[in-house]
Amino acid sequence: MARFIILLLFTTLAFAQTSESTIPDLPIMPFGYKLEKGFQVVAFVDQKCSVCPTLINDLSGLQVTLISKNKLSKIYSNTQLVDTSGLLHEIFPIRQFPTVVVVKDGIARQQFAFGVRTKDIRNLKIDTMSSSLPLLKFSIGDQVTGKFSNHTGAITFWRSSCASCQREKPALTRMCSKKVNPLVVFATRQEPELIPKGCNGGYGRDYALELGVPVVPATLFFKSGKLIWYKLGYFARLERVIEILAAVK
Repeated sequence: MARFIILLLFTTLAFAQTSESTIPDLPIMPFGYKLEKGFQVVAFVDQKCSVCPTLINDLSGLQVTLISKNKLSKIYSNTQLVDTSGLLHEIFPIRQFPTVVVVKDGIARQQFAFGVRTKDIRNLKIDTMSSSLPLLKFSIGDQVTGKFSNHTGAITFWRSSCASCQREKPALTRMCSKKVNPLVVFATRQEPELIPKGCNGGYGRDYALELGVPVVPATLFFKSGKLIWYKLGYFARLERVIEILAAVK
């Protein structure tokens, strides 16, 4: 009886590990920008943005990293990060300038449009916001162990009966057809249609549990076994982000 209860509990937990995503859209800071650890405040600005200097002045009491697609003039004295590839603008995504994003341990916790004040950021209860977030077993920048310890490229965990997964299916099919860093898709259930047409992978529930994938769809990008970036849940810009990640050396 005890063995049955343990088996039932494990099965329930395993199912929860690969349930359909219902989490909010929380962008993840990719590895390599030195912004994936600790508490970070980033401001997406543009040289042509007339109100951006006002925002920067308003945030003068905080350590802020300014992100733009081109190098800014000297009036911006904060730390500058030039997003040449446009990767960060795609991941977050940025629809207007300026936009301020509060990031903790690589996960965006709050996003503000123009009008944010320093006190708004300082009053955020970041610690309480992180308690209910589903997370992977590994963090951004970690060297993973097991099957993917030397893997380079994107891996998606998928289920054909998942509505959000079906929304990503056309993008996955296109990505699987590309020769550079082809996408590998693992189904978390043994179904008649395991993976999108043309994709390598197959049934991979054990792999999802190995990495601690909590929801589907979920896409992880590795370089030589290092976790560079991931996305839990449906992501409309997935194809473009993977394309940029694969191109960046």
